[in-house]
Amino acid sequence: MPAPTAPVCRNFRGRLARGLASLVIALGVIGGYAGPVLAAPATHAGFNSVAAGPAILAEAARHAGKSYRYGAAGPAHFDCSGYTMYVFSRFGIALPHNSGAQQRATRQVPASQRQPGDLIFFQTSGGHVTHVAIYAGANMMWASPHTGTSVRRTVIYSARATYGRVG
Repeated sequence: MPAPTAPVCRNFRGRLARGLASLVIALGVIGGYAGPVLAAPATHAGFNSVAAGPAILAEAARHAGKSYRYGAAGPAHFDCSGYTMYVFSRFGIALPHNSGAQQRATRQVPASQRQPGDLIFFQTSGGHVTHVAIYAGANMMWASPHTGTSVRRTVIYSARATYGRVG
């Protein structure tokens, strides 16, 4: 079977949909449902991914060679959002285990202002986020790409990316 041409991070849509349906039903029963809750960019007092960039990259590099495993959040195996979630957790930052939710939990920055330690989000032409990694500078990133690979520093493979900053 040929390897995929681009890493894809699955985002647990099925489990999320079932969980949200259960929540809607539960809240409807108690009369508390007021519509969907959208994630706002996270604010983390005193934390800035630009200032912490070198430390974030050092932590990201510590996990080089650990294998990709769908749904894994470390420390032995990671999927893409589990990897970024784990790295940032070492700095007291709680990110969701979902690439799209991580994008919504960050402050978006233009590519011209990206800095090492920012998150990089890959998306489809329709804007659906499919993968997340940590920007390492010089058109490189730390990523847990896809099944059959491991955490590594690699070139940014697509121009269809946006950047998010924590803090």
